[in-house]
Amino acid sequence: MVFQSYALFPTMTVYENIAFGLQVQKMDKEEIRKKVVEMGKKVDLNEEQLKKKVSELSGGQQQRVAIARALVKEPRLLLLDEPLSNLDARLRLEMREEIRRIQLQTQVTTIFVTHDQEEAMSISDHIVLMKDGVMQQFDQPQVLYDDPANQFVADFLGNPPINNIPGIVRGGVFTTEDGKASVALPMLEKVPDGAKVSLSVRSESFTVQPDGAPGTLQCQVTGVFKTGKEEMAAFLFGDVPFRAYIDLEEGLQKGQTVSLGLKKRGVFVFDRETGRRYV
Repeated sequence: MVFQSYALFPTMTVYENIAFGLQVQKMDKEEIRKKVVEMGKKVDLNEEQLKKKVSELSGGQQQRVAIARALVKEPRLLLLDEPLSNLDARLRLEMREEIRRIQLQTQVTTIFVTHDQEEAMSISDHIVLMKDGVMQQFDQPQVLYDDPANQFVADFLGNPPINNIPGIVRGGVFTTEDGKASVALPMLEKVPDGAKVSLSVRSESFTVQPDGAPGTLQCQVTGVFKTGKEEMAAFLFGDVPFRAYIDLEEGLQKGQTVSLGLKKRGVFVFDRETGRRYV
């Protein structure tokens, strides 16, 4: 197990920390040396660093020592308890990639616990998404993102978070709670009349359409934020605010009224009370 706080022995050298478990097993000293040096190479710790006290290392290097100490015993199962939460943002990204590389190299089955959805999405083969100790969904990361089982899964995954527009469905038409905006969508045919729902749309799932095109949301632009190659725009649908990624070539301006269509991917309808997914 690799702990959130690393739980290294501060009075020992890096070598002694990694070798500790093997020494407890009373393994031959030469065999221990070979295993420690070999494991050090796998986690990018050279022989000079093995001689240092762990207190002399950076947070990222200490994390490597903790992983090496766990892996050197050749476990069948590796448990990682939020191992990156004490690192700064840049180091977290580097160590995330490093942990994935090490896992692929060693082929040790690994359970990685994290509250960071980006870590979970980038590092795992499968995700178990939990809420209050109850499993909400178990699948490959992209499946959870593209095909969430319920509102909680859709809300948890995605940056920026998914847009949730509350409203009521009647006769295949979605109307916002305040009654100020509505849109007819074929997907709503599967939703019971009178159902209080959340129309949930990922920020990348909007497209600008010709003014007044059928099946589009008539929205007002409240702000535009350029982020290099993309443009994030803030909108109002009725009185409900949401954000969407829009192609820079659209040249949207604050105060403009636009018609936004919805892509097939990244658009869901959930029951507002239970979180159950209709579509």
